[in-house]
Amino acid sequence: MLNPLDNVTDSGFAIGSPGQEYVVYINSTADVTATITSTSGLTGSWFDPRSGQTFSVNGTFKTGKYTFTPPDEMKGGDAVLHLTA
Repeated sequence: MLNPLDNVTDSGFAIGSPGQEYVVYINSTADVTATITSTSGLTGSWFDPRSGQTFSVNGTFKTGKYTFTPPDEMKGGDAVLHLTA
């Protein structure tokens, strides 16, 4: 079950299951900084709610603070960052 998460990001709204899955919504396509926990590592993707397209995020992310940049194809609107185990 995904629950609201208050301390993941200061630039959007986050829900998730710490260590397993995070979903961050931002209302503008700007960089988003997220603080996550994961011992096994998470992979990520961006979702463009306007077009329905998804874009991979390079890398595997373990516990820490990361800055994610939406792809250029998504500039000018809202975006969803999805991190999952």
